[in-house]
Amino acid sequence: MTSCRALFKLIGGGIIVLAFAFWQTFGVCLRRWFPLAARRWANRVTSLGCRAFLRHWGVAVTLRNARHVAPGQTHLYAVNHLSYLDILVHGALFPSTFVTSREMHGTPFLGHICRFAQCFFVDRISRRRLAQEIRGVAALLESGVPVTLFAEGAASDGAGVEPFKSPLFKACALAGTLVLPLTLNYRTLDSAPVGPGNRDDVCWYGGMAFFPHVWRLLHHRRIEVEVVVSPPIAAADYRELSEKAREAIAGSYVSLAHQ
Repeated sequence: MTSCRALFKLIGGGIIVLAFAFWQTFGVCLRRWFPLAARRWANRVTSLGCRAFLRHWGVAVTLRNARHVAPGQTHLYAVNHLSYLDILVHGALFPSTFVTSREMHGTPFLGHICRFAQCFFVDRISRRRLAQEIRGVAALLESGVPVTLFAEGAASDGAGVEPFKSPLFKACALAGTLVLPLTLNYRTLDSAPVGPGNRDDVCWYGGMAFFPHVWRLLHHRRIEVEVVVSPPIAAADYRELSEKAREAIAGSYVSLAHQ
């Protein structure tokens, strides 16, 4: 029964991906002449696709402290990172442009999804491109496009919140925008608390293969996720801003290292 459920979810997910690619094609066509409108289209279509995935895959999301989200306000969203599911959860709640690595650009399947979604690709190794990338993120924020940054740089095993990569926080100072810290907590898998015994069914990190992990994840009937919004923060120094964001996220995070 669980394998039939997983197959049903996998087929449905494939249909959602095809629909996503179809509608994102309009954004790709618009990008040459109307880049800002194309990006907003891409963010909206991505958000709708994320919602469809969550509903079909049985992922229930609870948003806490929503009062800290000001309608119409553009933010840099700083989020902890545990899994590819983070993208679906966050994207469903907050339409935005995701920052991801250039290595992802050439990755089969996932790279195509990122390009269709018009993600902002950064080189995590080259310092020569860093200033240009900071200006690129700042330009998006200045134009009213929210940006999402998984500031740890890579997904973790859920034991805690890893140190943040701080340079891209400089974009907030250039654009005059605030950082909105968001904490993702995976709470239950099929009503069982997420902990050391089952966290690898949801956390995707290190050298884990993508498709086998997805197949294992889809065997679960229901996944409950909590998103905690902290108050927006500002700081004159980007390192201080990064550390404040990390402290806010860590303060709301529930470690998966123990049950």
